[in-house]
Amino acid sequence: MKNSELKCNIEVEGIILTKDAIDTIKYLQEHNNESLDAKIAYIKDVICWIVSIQDALHEEEAAESMELMGSLNYLRKDLYKLRKP
Repeated sequence: MKNSELKCNIEVEGIILTKDAIDTIKYLQEHNNESLDAKIAYIKDVICWIVSIQDALHEEEAAESMELMGSLNYLRKDLYKLRKP
C-alpha cells in the first residue's frame, strides 16, 4: 500500500474506511438519501417480483428463489442503516 493511500483511510472501531468507501457512502447519502432510497426500493421491487413468479417455478427454483429473497431482504435492511439521519 502506498503512503498516499494510507492517508486516505480512516479507522473507526476497527473498521477501515477507504476513500472509495467514504465516497460511496457520501454519494448514497446526498440529496436526503435519494440514491440510497432508490437502491432500497429497487431491491424491494425485485423481492416483490420474485414473490409474484413463485408459483410458476419448479421446486428447486422456488427453494433457491426463497434463499435469494432472504439475502436480498438482509441487504435491503443493511443498506437502510447507511441512511443519513
